[in-house]
Amino acid sequence: MSFAFWSAVSPSLDHLRRAATSAQRHVRGRPTPRFLTTMARWSGASRTKRTGRSACERDEARARGDMKTVLDEDGWKDLQGLHEQELVSLEINLQMGQTFRWKQIHLPQVPRGISESRSDEQNTDWHEHESDAEGQIASQRQYWAGVIGGHAVLLRQIPLPQCFDALELGPLDFNRHRISYKVLATSAHIDAEMQNRFHERMREYFHLDVCEAELRAHFAAVDERYSKLAPRLQGVRLLRTDPLECLFSFICSSNNNIKRIATMVHFLASEYGEHLLTLCGVPLYAFPTLQALQRATEVELRHNETAKFGYRAKFIVQCVEQLTTIGAEKWLEGLKSQPRAKVSDDLVALSGIGRKVASCIALLSLDKFDEIPVDTHVWQFTQQYYMPWIEGKSLTDRLYFSIGDFYREKFGPYAGLAHNLLFAADLRAFQDRLLGLEAGVGTPTLVSLTTGQKLEALPLVSSELKSKRSKDPQRKTQQLSFKQSKGVKKGSKPLRRKARENAKGTVKSESHIAAI
Repeated sequence: MSFAFWSAVSPSLDHLRRAATSAQRHVRGRPTPRFLTTMARWSGASRTKRTGRSACERDEARARGDMKTVLDEDGWKDLQGLHEQELVSLEINLQMGQTFRWKQIHLPQVPRGISESRSDEQNTDWHEHESDAEGQIASQRQYWAGVIGGHAVLLRQIPLPQCFDALELGPLDFNRHRISYKVLATSAHIDAEMQNRFHERMREYFHLDVCEAELRAHFAAVDERYSKLAPRLQGVRLLRTDPLECLFSFICSSNNNIKRIATMVHFLASEYGEHLLTLCGVPLYAFPTLQALQRATEVELRHNETAKFGYRAKFIVQCVEQLTTIGAEKWLEGLKSQPRAKVSDDLVALSGIGRKVASCIALLSLDKFDEIPVDTHVWQFTQQYYMPWIEGKSLTDRLYFSIGDFYREKFGPYAGLAHNLLFAADLRAFQDRLLGLEAGVGTPTLVSLTTGQKLEALPLVSSELKSKRSKDPQRKTQQLSFKQSKGVKKGSKPLRRKARENAKGTVKSESHIAAI
């Protein structure tokens, strides 16, 4: 080999690639993997020797840089004014199944030399007493990383120090908190106009233009159960998500759970979307455009070992083709001005979208505040607390619409917001809140976080009641005796329904049947 070839070899990765190319020119045939491996090892050893930094040291430096990005006060903007009373809980809203791509950032102890810098303006007002409870406040800070409208965003929720002056340190009080955000990166597809109005988009994302405090008071006045649940789930708000991302996210939600849905949506974003940055080990991707999603194939999605789309793969590919034909972005934007019933019918016409999925898309991205998605949770607590006469029935379109009409008549034009809290209350993830339990404490603290008043104990949520009833041996014995006495065969739904009615000793009245 010539002297030029050896002089081309350099410790840097860039020079390593050029050296491999030069080797292909000078050596007949392609270089063996062993040859390249030897060069790579030599290059890495030389680089470590020259810089004096190992891989562990580089990882540590990267982690310190990520922490500095999070803790640095530069770039943070308050989401709400200091006197706004609208409650927002990031922990609840970003984990309850309205959106699926937010990740909580857990920071270790702050390394020496990294601290939050504050401007003179930020040192006034609520910062002046921070030294008294700085440790307690820092322990309750929350950081969440996600993507909104092509912007990689870091959200921060900090309890205000004043809440520790008159009250003992306790659970996070959402009446005395501060939420701010920082834009970390922006997609190349975002124009200057969209960047300029991003603060407005952030407020729209949490519907801060809607006065939910007044609505909550109205909901509590018309529904006793809502009035008992609301104090324990403070800060639940309806999110306004991107229509395209919302549509494909809820196609993935069919017969699925939140964790698996998040895995599928993350795969679509990572495989076909634009990588914006990685923060504290969390990669953030812009959700792919419809044009990018056209690269997806049914075979690739169906047989992917990570996401496991299964039968949903066909629906995603078909829906992409349909949306491409009708012009997805303009068509979805146009649905916002259409009546709720027409929006539902138009969405159901797409592949993979049934009534429940259409309702979720309409409520969470198309501003149809009176839409009521009916999934298994809503079905269970509806028959348990609101419409007991529907127990044993099949969820047909007619019954689906009847359930929605019931909640719309009860709660009014913003029934979807009331439904949102009732749905969150039925999720197992928030049962400690319903029972009044502090994190890691086994005794209930049934006290309102805002008023300090004692709260009466709540019954178990519908999902737990159903589990408890199914494990009751006395109930099983009664069901078996009724089946034997009536000659009920296993698998006969009409006979099982009749047996349940006889067991209760009641027969559905004509008024109940007419209501359905």
